[in-house]
Amino acid sequence: MTRPVDISAWGNEPPRWVLLLAEAVRREGTRTKVAAIIGYDRASVGTALTNSYPSPSTDGIERAVLRAFDSDSKEASDAPAQ
Repeated sequence: MTRPVDISAWGNEPPRWVLLLAEAVRREGTRTKVAAIIGYDRASVGTALTNSYPSPSTDGIERAVLRAFDSDSKEASDAPAQ
């Protein structure tokens, strides 16, 4: 059973990458699956969703999320073709 995806710690207007990450977890069913897609571990996905990511910057995980899940993102268009 999938745990609910709670992004309330981000306030009323979470960044787009957080919304995309939360939607991906809902769609894929687990944080572990999404973590594998973006190249991060499950704990990183969980702490990003709860706005408690331990790094001083979320730039890396933000880029990974945009590359994987945002077809409109410059990050996605800059990604090498697979």
